[in-house]
Amino acid sequence: MGFLIGLFLLIGVSNGLQGDAHIFTLHRIGPADGTDTVISPRELITLLQYCREQNYTIITISQLVELIREKRPFDKVVIFTFDDGYKSVYKTALPIFKFYRAKFNLLLYVKAIQNRYRSYLNWREVQELQEAGIEIGFHSYRHPNFLKLTPVQMEEDLNRSIAVMGNNLSHFFYFFAYPYDLSSFRTDRIVVRFFPILLNGDSIPVNRFTPLYSLPRYECFGKLGRFKWILKQKYLPVRLAILPTSNGVWIKGKVYGDFIPPFLYIKLIKGIRKPLVVFGRWVKLKKGKFRLFFNYPVWGMVLHLRYKNYFWQKRL
Repeated sequence: MGFLIGLFLLIGVSNGLQGDAHIFTLHRIGPADGTDTVISPRELITLLQYCREQNYTIITISQLVELIREKRPFDKVVIFTFDDGYKSVYKTALPIFKFYRAKFNLLLYVKAIQNRYRSYLNWREVQELQEAGIEIGFHSYRHPNFLKLTPVQMEEDLNRSIAVMGNNLSHFFYFFAYPYDLSSFRTDRIVVRFFPILLNGDSIPVNRFTPLYSLPRYECFGKLGRFKWILKQKYLPVRLAILPTSNGVWIKGKVYGDFIPPFLYIKLIKGIRKPLVVFGRWVKLKKGKFRLFFNYPVWGMVLHLRYKNYFWQKRL
């Protein structure tokens, strides 16, 4: 099955400006339960109403991919994605999005759907979501942390996801969202052989320079203040080379695109649950270029770059 992309007329998107899009990750809609994976119906309505009032255009991943591939201008664009496949997406989120005449993407935890886990969608409900115009993609078969898998284990999970989806749906999109939003350069090299469009948790915006195999998302907690703050952030295009040596590693980077800042604040962050900043300082750029040497392993750490409200980051 090929990668499915339709042709869309996006009113309000191609407005002559070249700006940024912001992708948000949601899971469940319902009453607060003490976790950060559920937002209330009222919070979702507040976010969608703000998008309407501030003239943000809500589109889908396939529409965003088309804009980037065709190098068409866009600005004030928002994308909502739902991970896993909880029933509340069908029962609660869909009617709300219909009211606002907006669409979202659904990335399935395939084993939960296949084995009829409690509180998850069934295949009939997934098909009805498709009929309503919701794009269905992948969130793995058994929802593992891909950072802890071998290449063979990754391939086994991805192959099984595709096989099961193919047996139950007439069509789907070859989008893949990492479980727990955890990824790295190493995982991308494996997963992109199966899915050309990868979504991760790098928590930065998207613009026309963003590679399609690394579309970053923000976790959506339903709070309007945080939502507004995120929408002010801009994407900083960066090319990176990591060069190991006998006594350490060089990280060489180049900022390119429409804006080249004079300086960057560069951080190297270790850990996931309790992240620790192991390096942080301002670095002057020379024609957009920088290079840093570290005499310790950097694989698995997050490299974070910032200048004012311009951001870039990636797990190495």
